[in-house]
Amino acid sequence: TLGVRVSRAAFATLDQKLYLNVWFDGNRDGDWQDTGECIFDNQHKAQSFEWIVQNWTIDPSTIPAGGYIDIKVPTKLIYNAKPDAPAWMRFTLSEQPAVKPAAGLPDGRGPQQPATFRTGETEDYLRPGKQQGEPGQIGIDKTAQTSTSPVNVGDIIEYSVYLTHSGGTAPASTSMVDQLPAEVVLASPPVVTELTPSAAPLVANFNAASGPNGAVEWSGTLSPGAAIRIDFKVRVRYCPPNGVIQNIAVAHQVDGSEIKALADVKVDCTITKPGLDLQKHIIIRDG
Repeated sequence: TLGVRVSRAAFATLDQKLYLNVWFDGNRDGDWQDTGECIFDNQHKAQSFEWIVQNWTIDPSTIPAGGYIDIKVPTKLIYNAKPDAPAWMRFTLSEQPAVKPAAGLPDGRGPQQPATFRTGETEDYLRPGKQQGEPGQIGIDKTAQTSTSPVNVGDIIEYSVYLTHSGGTAPASTSMVDQLPAEVVLASPPVVTELTPSAAPLVANFNAASGPNGAVEWSGTLSPGAAIRIDFKVRVRYCPPNGVIQNIAVAHQVDGSEIKALADVKVDCTITKPGLDLQKHIIIRDG
């Protein structure tokens, strides 16, 4: 099976069936049109494919607006002539099945111009080959920048989460989740910056269905010495009970244990008197 994450924009209205197709360059020749043959221990033979996920259907209505779903997709037998070598993969999500050329199986191409897919996305990824060595340690840090201190209700806070991989000789996989506290709301989508190569993917998600006000999430791979920064902005909705907004980013160490980074921001919760002077006069009149 293949683990796939499918996201949906907050204002997406499409609810028709979508098709997921995935290709894997099994012989590393630069295309996705080949097939092979698997020979099992009992000498039974079966055809294997570079078109590894074939028109798997997805119902967009099962994906929350502004969120995503993680699904396990069954694959065909995968043609992989060089298991230790890196290989290019193509993922296509579209409103129609994979385009079939005049001869052979679908090979990752789109509709013939000027026709196009009306919706969906096509993305290519380089799957790393077998790595030698061991990963090191994941590090996490977090900062908060504001225009004033303390901030006021309605002000913007810019958070930056730093993830690093130090001391390793092989890439390390990790994930990070930063749940927004109830006192803030996301003001701009997260942006990932590669500070030291190499890291993938350079994309973070916002899961609107997580926690009281959603969560910024990233999951990927950091090469030895790699570092990334994940920036996002929030707006202060109301004053917290203790006058401090506490925000925690949680990542996973290579052994699966949690590591955390905290950023506190003080909020001015002073209640100002309104600029009004209310007076009441009683006039007594003789009857």
